[in-house]
Amino acid sequence: MTRKFDLEQESRKFGDHLTHVLNGTICTGVPLTSVVSTYSRSRTVVGYGITKDNQDEIKGIPVTVGRRPAQLYLGPSIHLGPDDANEHLMVTKSVMILAIGEDVGDDSNVLLHYDYEREKEDDYPEAHLEVCASSNAWEIAGHRLDGSERLLERLHLPVGGRRYRPTLEDLIEFLVRENLAETHPNCDALLEASRTGFHEKQLRAAVRRNPQPAVDQLRKDGYTVTEPAK
Repeated sequence: MTRKFDLEQESRKFGDHLTHVLNGTICTGVPLTSVVSTYSRSRTVVGYGITKDNQDEIKGIPVTVGRRPAQLYLGPSIHLGPDDANEHLMVTKSVMILAIGEDVGDDSNVLLHYDYEREKEDDYPEAHLEVCASSNAWEIAGHRLDGSERLLERLHLPVGGRRYRPTLEDLIEFLVRENLAETHPNCDALLEASRTGFHEKQLRAAVRRNPQPAVDQLRKDGYTVTEPAK
C-alpha cells in the first residue's frame, strides 16, 4: 500500500535537513522551523525564527561556528507544497538572502539573493540571482531599449531554471571557497552529500515528467526497459 503523502511531516523533515546542513557547515545552533501557511493548509513555510503569526518575515541567520561575532547573515525562506501527483514535496517559492546585517529585510544590508517562484506570472525567469551592487559599467549597461534604466540590483540573472537552480548548499559553498566563513569539520563531505541528494531528487522529478529520454538512454546503455501497461 502506498503511503499517503503528509505535507506537514515532509516539510518538517526538509527543515530538519537544512538545519543539519547549516549546523554542520558554517553555523552553530541554528533551528529552522516549518509552519503551515496562513493562506492555505496545502502549503507550508520553512524559515528561521518564524511562527504561524510571522511566517512571511525573513530573519538573518548568523554565519559563525564559534564565539566570533558574525559578519554575514543568511536569510532563507522556502514555501513548500505537494507535487501534482500529491506524492512528493515540491518547492513553490524560495528566497535565499546573503547580507551583512541581521536585518536582512533592510535593503542596505543585502549583498545578493537567489529567488525562485514556480509558475512566475511576469516575464522574468522562475529562478534568478539579483546582486545588490553597481558600477559605472553596469549603470551604462542598464539603459534599456524602452528608455528606462535598471540598476544591477534589479536585474534578474537566470540561474539554471526550475529543475537545476542553485540551492542553499551552493550559497554555503561560495562562502567557504571564498574564505568568508569558518567551517565545521567534514563541511565539504556534508555539502557534497546534500547536493547529490538534491540532484537525484530533481533527476527523478525530471524523469517522471518526461520519461522517454531516460528510457532511450537506458536502452542505449544496454538496459532492458519495460513499458508500463496502458
